[in-house]
Amino acid sequence: MINKINKIDTINYLKKLYDKYGIKGLNKNNLLGTQYFDYVINNKKNYMDVQEYCCYLLDKEDEYIIYISVCND
Repeated sequence: MINKINKIDTINYLKKLYDKYGIKGLNKNNLLGTQYFDYVINNKKNYMDVQEYCCYLLDKEDEYIIYISVCND
């Protein structure tokens, strides 16, 4: 039987990444090869990138905006 990944499992994994690396750890490279990658890719909105969607799931949208603003300055 295939273990189906759900939103709660994905959020728990993203929280671990966030706690270890911060927002910069919520990227495609860290998800690639994990069982959570497909969930994120299949459920994110078309206009969102992977990092933005991960922040949305974790309710870190404000921190994401600040992070992107600082990185792009």
